[in-house]
Parts: sequence; structure tokens; C-alpha cells
Amino acid sequence: MYPEGNWIEAAIDSPYFIIGRTHYGKPILDRLLNYNTSLTSAVMLALLAFDATRMSVTDVDYPIDVAVLGRDDSTPRFHRFTEADLAATTAQWTYDLSQALKNLPIQWASPLFNR
Repeated sequence: MYPEGNWIEAAIDSPYFIIGRTHYGKPILDRLLNYNTSLTSAVMLALLAFDATRMSVTDVDYPIDVAVLGRDDSTPRFHRFTEADLAATTAQWTYDLSQALKNLPIQWASPLFNR
């Protein structure tokens, strides 16, 4: 349930719901999150979506409050994370993205560069 009082429900065709600034982090979720994603991976994807939004706009920043309700849990677990808590993870993500960019095949664009 979110503050407006409407309830939401995950389903196979809609494994997540975001409120707020959706356009920055949504592509990460759309590409990698599905109904069968593990809870651990879903939490990591939520962090990456938050980080993408945080990097793109000035009014989104730490701390980030995370709530997790596992399949067999009767109550959710809550934790607030600061920038310092997640610095190593976000630095690794930035590094991994830069390495992935270097390793992507670019031969498709050779007509743009060959003269």
C-alpha cells in the first residue's frame, strides 16, 4: 500500500510498481525484473533503479528506505540505507558499466567511422 491508500499487487505480467520519478530507473527494471526474479536480485535491481534516478535528478537522494516481504514472511522487514552504506556497491556498478561499454561489439557502427 502506498500513501494514497490504493493497494497494489504483483502479478506475472506486472512484477513491480513504482511511484514517483519512474522514467530513470524503469528501464533497468523492465529489462531485468520479472515474476521469477529472486528476492535478492529484486532488491539489487531496486537499488540500481534508485541509483539511476539519483544520478539523473537533483531531488532524489539518500537515504533510501527498503521494505522486504518474503514469500513466507508475515511482516515486512524495513531498513534505511545511507550513501555510505551503499558506496561500494554503487562504485562497483559504475565500474562494471564502464567495462561493459568497453566490451560491447561496435562493428555495426563501422560505417560511421571508416572513411
